[in-house]
Amino acid sequence: MEGFSPATGSAPASDRQWMAIASLALGVFNMCAWLIPLCGCPLGIVGVVLGVLGRDTDRRTLAYAGIGLSAFTLLLTLVNSAAGLYLGMTGQLDTILQQLQTAP
Repeated sequence: MEGFSPATGSAPASDRQWMAIASLALGVFNMCAWLIPLCGCPLGIVGVVLGVLGRDTDRRTLAYAGIGLSAFTLLLTLVNSAAGLYLGMTGQLDTILQQLQTAP
């Protein structure tokens, strides 16, 4: 078949610039979302993946910034989840919540 070229399996670097930008945007947004682990964990993972996929573009700096922010906020999310799990399992979370309710 003339004029037919099979798919290469990956998009050209110029078509993946949006991934670097999206990675940075998710990293910035996740600076607030990490407080809620159900939001922070998926956003952090997606931000890191998009940043890795966007490294080979002209927007390499944005991709690396997105990877850094997303990885940092993913770490914060995991620490927040672990602390919440620990406080909940030991019963200390109930004590903290009662003290907050009785505070003037």
